[in-house]
Amino acid sequence: MELSIPQHISKIGLYTGQTFIISFVVSIYYNYSIICSIALLTTYITTMLYWRKIYKQGIIKTLDMLAVLNLIVSFYYTGLPKFSPMCQHAWISSITISGIAYGINSYIFYHQTTNNKWIMKPGCYYYFSLAYTSPNTRERELCYYYSALVHCMFLHVLCNSISIYCA
Repeated sequence: MELSIPQHISKIGLYTGQTFIISFVVSIYYNYSIICSIALLTTYITTMLYWRKIYKQGIIKTLDMLAVLNLIVSFYYTGLPKFSPMCQHAWISSITISGIAYGINSYIFYHQTTNNKWIMKPGCYYYFSLAYTSPNTRERELCYYYSALVHCMFLHVLCNSISIYCA
């Protein structure tokens, strides 16, 4: 199987993925439902497995996505009612923003790493460009970095920070 992102860049996800274990500890400390706690622990485990070596497709990627979906659904129904109304709105807003960021980031990553008719000029990289970046170039390396950073900041750090703050 082919790696989607080089391992020296995917370490970013291993570091920011620790926010899931912090959220897990907070959920245990504040006596959240056992369902939320187990969902957080499961998401932490699958996130660590996925970001260790990011493949374009595979069982680990599928399990990670299912764990995240399970976390969102279980938290929505069992954890969210314990939050104040302001924190409920903040959590729902952060999930919405993260979902939009994930979609846009995936779309940009796909176009920048899949050969298409627009080719990025060497020496000028723009994150929001849909131009193709040639493999083994500075532009492709930046594509990997920006994609990983956007994913980690919006999906790992933002969502877990809101959950921890609102606990």
